[in-house]
Amino acid sequence: MRACTHVHECLCLRTQVAAVKYPLLRKACQRLLTDDKYKDTRDKMAAWRKAHPWIEDSALFEVARNLPELSDKAWWEWPEDLRFRKGGALKEFR
Repeated sequence: MRACTHVHECLCLRTQVAAVKYPLLRKACQRLLTDDKYKDTRDKMAAWRKAHPWIEDSALFEVARNLPELSDKAWWEWPEDLRFRKGGALKEFR
């Protein structure tokens, strides 16, 4: 790929690359999650997640902050239930 000279051109190239790479990434992820040869890796990932429970909240925050309806707001401007993790807000968000 050549270097971009315009923001619009870069966004178009990024969209084209994403259209090719996302299906491949999904396929690789599906294999990781289901293929027997990756069972040891899945077990290690599960143990790591159990030892580092904050990772779930960090990932959830990252997804939330990139949603169109939240991406232009600071986290303290998000809906109160989500911001303060009230009730089933996080469960519903997931």
